[in-house]
Amino acid sequence: MLRTESRVFTALAAGLLLLLGGLIAGAEQDKAAPRIHKEPFTVAGRPAFVIRPPEKKINPIPWVLYAPTLGSNLPGKSEAWMFRRFLDAGIAIAGVNVGESYGSPAGRKTYTALYEKMVKDEGFDTKVSLLARSRGGLMLYCWAADNPEKIRCITGIYPVCNIASYPGLGRACGAYGMTQGQLSQVLSEHNPVDRLAPLAEAGIPIFHIHGDKDNVVPLQANSGLIAERYKAAGGLMELEVASGQGHNMWRGFFESQRLVSFLVSYAADVPYGYVGSWRGHHVGSKKIGNGSIVMVAPSWGLTAAHVASVKARAPKTRNVKVAFGRKVEVQVEQAFIAPKGDIALVRFKRALKGIQPVGVLSQVLEEKHGAISFTMAGHQGGRHFHPGRRGIGRGLKFRHYPGKDGTPGKGGDSGGAYVIDHPGNDSDVLFGIVSGGVRIGGKSYGRGIQPAAVRGWIDRTMAKSGEKIRWVPKSKALPPSGRSKPVKGKKAG
Repeated sequence: MLRTESRVFTALAAGLLLLLGGLIAGAEQDKAAPRIHKEPFTVAGRPAFVIRPPEKKINPIPWVLYAPTLGSNLPGKSEAWMFRRFLDAGIAIAGVNVGESYGSPAGRKTYTALYEKMVKDEGFDTKVSLLARSRGGLMLYCWAADNPEKIRCITGIYPVCNIASYPGLGRACGAYGMTQGQLSQVLSEHNPVDRLAPLAEAGIPIFHIHGDKDNVVPLQANSGLIAERYKAAGGLMELEVASGQGHNMWRGFFESQRLVSFLVSYAADVPYGYVGSWRGHHVGSKKIGNGSIVMVAPSWGLTAAHVASVKARAPKTRNVKVAFGRKVEVQVEQAFIAPKGDIALVRFKRALKGIQPVGVLSQVLEEKHGAISFTMAGHQGGRHFHPGRRGIGRGLKFRHYPGKDGTPGKGGDSGGAYVIDHPGNDSDVLFGIVSGGVRIGGKSYGRGIQPAAVRGWIDRTMAKSGEKIRWVPKSKALPPSGRSKPVKGKKAG
């Protein structure tokens, strides 16, 4: 039976919880979350709910699929802390009562019906983030393995990931319409710990928090085994082990900032998601070099030469990891320094999925083209961007004029982007890589390097990889006046 943080349970209440099954004890009998409005509805003949953010910040609406939904009190007040933070970020939450499905095909079919309703009827994002609590792990992992293309990320609070561990084949077989022996023969076709390959191949990130004293859903047989196998398959998995905690109502499970930050970083749309962070770990020490990088092809990025110089010159002395968009991470395999200018080309160890590379201006901007408006985006202290900047091309270099706030770039923004805005990330055009700054006449100006000035070198360096930059002509990137127009929907962040 689950233990609860409260110590005022009566013996009668404990007995009732036992009758409902070990996993739906105190941890699943909360009262409805306060100040969070659940809209009930029916899908595929099953009761469902949706909780909408108070403000539509992102289009399409990002959302979380929560499980289990067992009765009117789940999700309950324990989830309120997390849910409020999701809602504040513009993320909706939905769920459906599939009964004691244990991840069965019938339950998965109902989740698909909910997904289709949310996407087609409500205009929700076509990729959903999953939040599995306890037995909800079987429900959501089994559906995710069937539908990896629909998933942004998976998060779990002591989630069940192994049918053999809980509830056991003898209890689960009925939900599958099989005998225990029949389910045993096909277990690997349904068990989450055996169905991780499609998720890893799709690049789906996972985060679990799980207690090391959990006797109901043991850590090692569930989250521990997922972590071991998922990492072996090349997947990204973070496992936070709650020391001394079991399958209970400890607040740390339900008020985990790591879990919330992880999910929000993937679920919420990210303007300029092609601008990523650069973290170079110095081999043999604890020093870390920070910078920014811009994704220009599935396996390639551009950054400042001074950010990538050591990785290019002495690659074994730096282990570099870059991250884009909703925290899509990859290691750097090789760096190449351009023959002129503070600019470098970087190759990743694998092609990235889910991030749209930015197009790059094919023509060098000169003074004769006049001043243009643009957005500066960097990753010092987290992704930030500043529209409405002004500057002028000077051949290889681009000069960023100071505004009322000066120039917003900081040291860790080197390698970031100067972009011409268009509706949506897919149409933005990169024309400069943030290099640094210079003082002229007592004022601080930003400085960038134009990739178009070394276009030939970039194309030759990338040629053998089979990937190419999408070069965008000036006639398509800028209006006839040469000045880009501000785009609605992208605010400084």
